[in-house]
Amino acid sequence: MKRLLLTILFLSAPLAAQVITGSLYGAVTDPTGAIVPNAHITATSTERGNTRAAGSNDKGEWVLTLMPIGTYDIKVDAPGFRSFDRTGIALSAEDNIKIDARLELGA
Repeated sequence: MKRLLLTILFLSAPLAAQVITGSLYGAVTDPTGAIVPNAHITATSTERGNTRAAGSNDKGEWVLTLMPIGTYDIKVDAPGFRSFDRTGIALSAEDNIKIDARLELGA
């Protein structure tokens, strides 16, 4: 019995250490479809309240990897454009969810 318990504990330790995650990614464009580099993307966990941030690269692309599973709200900001918001994004284990943001002109 003691050996069985030690075996179970030994085998379950790596499983307990694993964090189940997913990724969010996308591209930022303007109303004409042109890329928007250097946009600021923020993902906020609705359950935990913590945030992760990224910036769009010179191709307008962004990615947030190793995101804990849960529900997220996304906000995209860039100078000269209105903010883009998407709420209630449910991220499950190993998901790779694409969220493209088309920004409207404005303050």
